[in-house]
Amino acid sequence: MKKESAEGESYESWQLRIYRHSLKKKQKVKLLRSLIPPLDNKLCLDLGCAKGTISYFLRQMGGRWVSVDLDYTNLVAAKELVRENVVQIEPHRFPFRNGSFDVVVALDILEHVEDDEDCLREIKRTLKEKGEFYLSTPSVGWFHIVNLLKRKSGLTLEEYGHVREGYKLKVLIKRLEQEGFQVVFSSTYSRFFTEFIEYVLNLVYNVVFGRRKKEKLRDGRLTISSAQEYKHHQKKLRLYNLVYPILWLLSQGDRMLFFLQGYALLIHAQKSSP
Repeated sequence: MKKESAEGESYESWQLRIYRHSLKKKQKVKLLRSLIPPLDNKLCLDLGCAKGTISYFLRQMGGRWVSVDLDYTNLVAAKELVRENVVQIEPHRFPFRNGSFDVVVALDILEHVEDDEDCLREIKRTLKEKGEFYLSTPSVGWFHIVNLLKRKSGLTLEEYGHVREGYKLKVLIKRLEQEGFQVVFSSTYSRFFTEFIEYVLNLVYNVVFGRRKKEKLRDGRLTISSAQEYKHHQKKLRLYNLVYPILWLLSQGDRMLFFLQGYALLIHAQKSSP
């Protein structure tokens, strides 16, 4: 998103500058664009908007959006980017009437809440009949070596703001069906090479930046949370930008691992009729 400074010069928001050199977020946005049809005048809920980066791309798909999060710090950052309809919520009770939304998108929020079943029930409650639900969350499994590396190197659930490591795809699909959803599509993304690069970057971030953070945020300490913080670390981030093309090239090794599940999953479900 291009804005104008006091001197009339245009500049890009710090969230989108970080996104331009991301790996996992770009895969997620690409997958969402392939799944979500034009939304026209549909009313949509962006549940767990974080700093507003994915919200920005969701709003480009049309529709009328409400972006919500648990953390006020996230909402301040998101509002800088998406400007309007940004609301703070509690995970166990949304401030919306039954059947309010045509679409709910919940990206990387379920692993952050204590009572995930309660959260799913609230999503179902606020969806219209036959409403569409898009969910992403970390995936777990026997061959997820990077998850083991995270635990061994001190990147605990707390560092990510998680209360659980993630979900097995089959288990989550069954849970959704029990809660009254019909799963239309499921997939995984971010295979070994992408996830390993993300792990190394988070490890470096934790050593250089993260351990200085005292504030406990919904999405953990392994993230830049404000324009001021971005500016403070800008010189270090430029170094990452220089090596990004090499990291991107390495991440393409995932193409050879098409037979393996990724470390993140995305599900498209529909609210079943009563």
